[in-house]
Amino acid sequence: MPQVLESEANVPWLPSRCGSSLRHYRDSTSTRSSHQSSSRPFDPTGRWLLVSLPDGTDDAQLEDHAVTAFLNDYCLVPENHLLSRGYLEGLETLLAQAGPSSDLAQATRVVALASIGTKLSRSALVHKARVMYSEMLHSLQVMISNAAMPSTAESLMTAVLLGMYEIITATETHPSNHGSHCAGVYAILSVKNSPFDMLNRFQISRPLMPKEPQKTLGILCAPMSHPSFQTLDAFLVKSWPLLTTAAALLSNALTIVEDIQNALKEARLLNEECSRWPASQPEEWRPRTIAFINPRQDSTAQGLGWLSGRVDAYLDIYVGAVWNTYRKVRLMILDVIIRCSQRLEKKTGCHDLKVEACELASDMMASIPFHLSENLATFVKHAESDTALALVPGRSVGGLLLMHPLFVTANLSVVSPQRQDRMRECLAWIGPNMGIGQATLLSKTSTTYPNESVANGYTLMWAGMLFTNS
Repeated sequence: MPQVLESEANVPWLPSRCGSSLRHYRDSTSTRSSHQSSSRPFDPTGRWLLVSLPDGTDDAQLEDHAVTAFLNDYCLVPENHLLSRGYLEGLETLLAQAGPSSDLAQATRVVALASIGTKLSRSALVHKARVMYSEMLHSLQVMISNAAMPSTAESLMTAVLLGMYEIITATETHPSNHGSHCAGVYAILSVKNSPFDMLNRFQISRPLMPKEPQKTLGILCAPMSHPSFQTLDAFLVKSWPLLTTAAALLSNALTIVEDIQNALKEARLLNEECSRWPASQPEEWRPRTIAFINPRQDSTAQGLGWLSGRVDAYLDIYVGAVWNTYRKVRLMILDVIIRCSQRLEKKTGCHDLKVEACELASDMMASIPFHLSENLATFVKHAESDTALALVPGRSVGGLLLMHPLFVTANLSVVSPQRQDRMRECLAWIGPNMGIGQATLLSKTSTTYPNESVANGYTLMWAGMLFTNS
């Protein structure tokens, strides 16, 4: 299990965070209530690189700081480990333990170069990352196919990082192939006598911690919460068979009425059960409304129309991501209920369900500024003033954890076409502004969920929540 990271002075191969060409940036107005929290000083990569680096910074200098930039951009360290899992928290510890010649170190460098190259449009860095990535694949495929492969935190993190590389660098010419790395995650977690504990496709239960059944709740929950706090993992497990069955039934012009009735009954029961999840969560997990932004003409002109409306804040990005996963699951279930009811020509209760779906989609939209802005308080202040609306990109981990719920929701018939368009516009913004190529592709894609590629993406995101220093 990863231990608390030693001083970086004792890990000479990790890049220095105090290089002369970089300076730490932290807005003095930033508060815990207005932005995601981290026990490590927050250096939003967009501002850190684009503002702090001097003019004429070449690719070699960027390459020297790529790993540091990636760690700041994607590793979320929670202030309170009882309430949040963070994201990729244990990566620095694992890097220090593995050493500079390890596959993990190479994978980190690959995804770091791809991230900084994509965000700053430095094609040479992206190309270098692609070459390094290709060189790694053969050895990793051999490792994953080995039945005696060691099931370690290092190997799992390596698979997650390479999956992130695919997501970050995805283009129309080279779509993401993160499914292959998702298979690697499955293989690692399924090794016989593994110290990890993978319950099934959607429930990976604290694999990097000692197995303590009385404390094992799942990954989409407050880590050490009271037993009365429901984990979201169980609903995801239950929803997958229903969603796949319903999708097959509703896509077929000729179906047995009884099958549709059974799917409708199951969906209603699951919706009722899942609807109780919010009330069971810790008080600290609840969203807090901090502002309401009126629609503005300049925002529409800039393609930022999706920023109007209510603005909510959360404990941190991990908590916000879990809430959006809940909303996404509920919306999919509601979509099944309404479509099955329409197929059976039963209209009773559909209006109330559509109102509920509208509220869930609105809640997801209200979370967007928190996930994407460098400083929520500053964004709200400017948005409420007469100054031109602007959204300074925050840490890319916010966009990474937001994009799949947005994409799934934007493809549900229960969501209005106007709101679907706003969600796709947001995905189109995330792509170039946060350096995540797959977000751009998703903004142009219409699909029916369940979708294997999206499911694989979710699995990689959740696996990144399993690492901890505590």
